[in-house]
Amino acid sequence: MTVRMSTHTSDQTHTDLTEFSGQYAIGLRNRICVYCSKPFSDELPKTREHVVGKKFVPKGSMRAAYNLVVNACKPCNNNKGDLENDISVISMHPTVYGDFAADAAVLAPEVERRAGKTYSRNTGKPVAAGEQPRVIHGTHMGMSVSFTMVGPPQASQERQFELARLQLMAFFFHLTYDKAQERGFYWKGDFRPVIAVRKADWGHPYFKWFEEVSAKGVVNYQVCTANGFYKMWIKEIHTRDMHAWAIEWNKNIRLIGFFGDNALIEKLAETMPEVPMRDFYRDGRIRRRMRLQVPMEGPDTLFAMFQEPATQNPSDVTPTEIP
Repeated sequence: MTVRMSTHTSDQTHTDLTEFSGQYAIGLRNRICVYCSKPFSDELPKTREHVVGKKFVPKGSMRAAYNLVVNACKPCNNNKGDLENDISVISMHPTVYGDFAADAAVLAPEVERRAGKTYSRNTGKPVAAGEQPRVIHGTHMGMSVSFTMVGPPQASQERQFELARLQLMAFFFHLTYDKAQERGFYWKGDFRPVIAVRKADWGHPYFKWFEEVSAKGVVNYQVCTANGFYKMWIKEIHTRDMHAWAIEWNKNIRLIGFFGDNALIEKLAETMPEVPMRDFYRDGRIRRRMRLQVPMEGPDTLFAMFQEPATQNPSDVTPTEIP
């Protein structure tokens, strides 16, 4: 388990990383909701919220593992729980060929236990039923042609990005947490995700570009917990008003993006590479295009920080064990 965080307050930033135990949860006593910033009241009661949901990762993987536990209002907590519900199982699910992203001995029983009773928000059916096959009809050289496309269960990118946004909000709240005020802060500017892909597509051109533009960034927060089934880092790049982030769910789905100053993000987006596409069907004005998935080649550099030996630094963060 690896957990490192810098002290990043509303008016100053310390770039030296503090490492603390990966075997305990950190509990915050925040007086406002970590997600919507509303103060708690009788009409808006607080609830205890685990940022990495215990059911989001394989059963038992959060025992003696780092987590961030915060106060959140009930509506926000319920909304995040709804996002976690099916995305969790979908991120553990194997490919259409039955291949798991990793640790099949751990993931297979988890999927078998949950996929039949967890409903996909995409299809309204159990995750185990998979996606609805897509049939494309057309004509080619005077003949009727149809293609049937099948795939593993999917979660919309919008829902994946929203769950990532909420997780990152909580970590950034912790990063900027003021114990005296019992509150943290929220980033200035926009939340701009880039892409979310499965393991078979970890070599996507956007990932190489993303690593290049964030390579010189200063790490503010990094987490590897749940036996490696949850990874996350936040880097300050170019200026403290702009951050890059990366998340990995259940050793399968990776998400990358930025938050902060919109003008700076827009300027950076202009350097994004074009993604090659190819036609797989064309008839008159009808054109169907596709992009082949690109597996990662060579060493895993996006999360290479978790493969290095940890360096102990003096800590000004006191871990609080949560029962």
